[in-house]
Amino acid sequence: MKNQRKNSLITWLLIGLLSCAGLAITVTGCANQQQPDNQAVAYKSLRDIWIGVDAAMKVYGTAVVNGKVSKEKEQEIDALYYKVRNSWRLAVEVARNNQALPAPEEVVRLANQLQQLIASL
Repeated sequence: MKNQRKNSLITWLLIGLLSCAGLAITVTGCANQQQPDNQAVAYKSLRDIWIGVDAAMKVYGTAVVNGKVSKEKEQEIDALYYKVRNSWRLAVEVARNNQALPAPEEVVRLANQLQQLIASL
């Protein structure tokens, strides 16, 4: 019963995370045919970045509680999270707390790296 409840919680968290990711791709994309790789360019706000990081960290926290994360991976994710958090906070400060402004490339890159690392668990 306890395992079934945990698995159900993880399933719902993953569904929520994937739903948020799908919505972000649908809502924030802008195609540019002159891009060399013909990929859509997404303009993510600082708020969008933090929502994605927060959702990923909730999934990660559940995985840690369930013993699915090695100590080495846990240290790697924690260190990257602090980098993301600190660079996001600095960007918000520079933006004068206007989280609707586009996130700097470095913040987007670090957040994507964190989300990919968590998704690989």
